[in-house]
This record gives sequence, structure tokens and C-alpha cells, in this order.
Amino acid sequence: MASLDPLSLRLFLTVADTGTIAAAAERDHIAAAAVSRCISELEACVGRGYCGAE
Repeated sequence: MASLDPLSLRLFLTVADTGTIAAAAERDHIAAAAVSRCISELEACVGRGYCGAE
């Protein structure tokens, strides 16, 4: 099972704040694919998709 880590949580909040993975990536100066991967790992950890998608 994946674990919650500070980076994934911070990126989740940035995506929620900016509205898109691309905007979050730009704000945090990280590749969009890396943000997407972190969000996917976070979803796996909590057992739910972003915005309730499963």
C-alpha cells in the first residue's frame, strides 16, 4: 500500500487550488506527469479518485 507523503498532499492542494494538473505543475515548477503520478499514488493510498471518481 502507498503511504501519504508531504509532496503528494501539497501537490493535491495545489491542483485543487489551481484547478488543473498543468497549472499546478507550472506553479510548482515540476513536470505535469510527475504531478499526475503523485495524485495517482495518493488516490491509491486513500482508495478514491480525485473528486470522488473511482
